[in-house]
Order: sequence, then structure tokens, then C-alpha cells
Amino acid sequence: MKFSAGKALGALAIASTMVTAAPLSAHADALPGIKERGTLRVGMSAAYKPFEFVEGDQIVGFDPDVIAIIAEKLGVK
Repeated sequence: MKFSAGKALGALAIASTMVTAAPLSAHADALPGIKERGTLRVGMSAAYKPFEFVEGDQIVGFDPDVIAIIAEKLGVK
């Protein structure tokens, strides 16, 4: 399941605002630490198809795809 970067980031912004009722910029103070560490750490239960689920030995779905796009934009793993 692959999405275009623009659509995925747009969906993330909408979902984040709807779920947390806070703008993405509210967490901007975490970015320097993430970039310094070089890794974006994310936790999920991988039990909510199609958002995240286990396929073979990989966690796949919409959320992992969006997280991969964000990590790429930040220049981290």
C-alpha cells in the first residue's frame, strides 16, 4: 500500500489535528533531538488494518508508509 507524499502528509496533518486537537508545530521542539539521534522512533500495536498490521515479518499499512515519508523528509531512519 503506497501513497503519494503530498497526500500522505496532508492526511497526517488532518488526522493529527483531528485526533490531538493540536497543530503539528506543537511538537517542533522534539525535532532537534530526533535529527541528532538520526532515528525516528514510533510505537504502534500493528493491529488496526489497514492503518498498521503485520504482514510476514513486516509492519505495513498507511501509518508505516506515512512514518517512512516523514523520516525521509527529516533525513533520519
